[in-house]
Amino acid sequence: FVVINGEPKLKVSADVSDISEEIASATASEGKMSDITEPVEQSCDHVMATSQSVNVLNSASVLENYPDTPHDDDKAGTGADRGRSTSLPIILSGDCTVFNGVTYLGSAMVNAPRSEAEIYRNMAVLNQQSQMSIPVTLSIPATSEGIVRLLEPATNADIASFRIHRILFCARGPSETAERQCFAFTCSHGDSAENAIFQCHVFHCDIPEAVP
Repeated sequence: FVVINGEPKLKVSADVSDISEEIASATASEGKMSDITEPVEQSCDHVMATSQSVNVLNSASVLENYPDTPHDDDKAGTGADRGRSTSLPIILSGDCTVFNGVTYLGSAMVNAPRSEAEIYRNMAVLNQQSQMSIPVTLSIPATSEGIVRLLEPATNADIASFRIHRILFCARGPSETAERQCFAFTCSHGDSAENAIFQCHVFHCDIPEAVP
């Protein structure tokens, strides 16, 4: 309403014109927003696809940097990478623990089977000069009545076995030496105490953190 000559009058034309302009302006703005929104959605779709591709490539790179990490094909049990080793323990059952990725460096006769110094000396010699190192799977029993077994990795056939009660001493290589990935134990062989001989059996573990 407007006041003309002291009387209120209804103002229509100007208001309708202003409203029409506002509607036209709002419509134009919505059109511009829709034009802007569509390319943004397309751009987002493109970015999502690109980021997913990068994740896949990064995963592949991680597997390449860590060849011991099992791929999907390996998990399927194809046996293609049977030669690969990992020294992480695998609990097969309640009566033993199996270590893969272990190399048997050999054995040497010892006079003092409970001497740590003598074990370290033989460990260093066999680690540097062993000519008979062979990959093995090491099976450790859970009880003192069990048997330590050296198994052929591909077939699990027995290579050698040692009764727990005949093992006299165990030691791992000093952390500051080249033998830090090695461990050894001494064992008595023979039918009686009179004819028993003592041997030091030395092993190398692929991963230092997994040395028993």
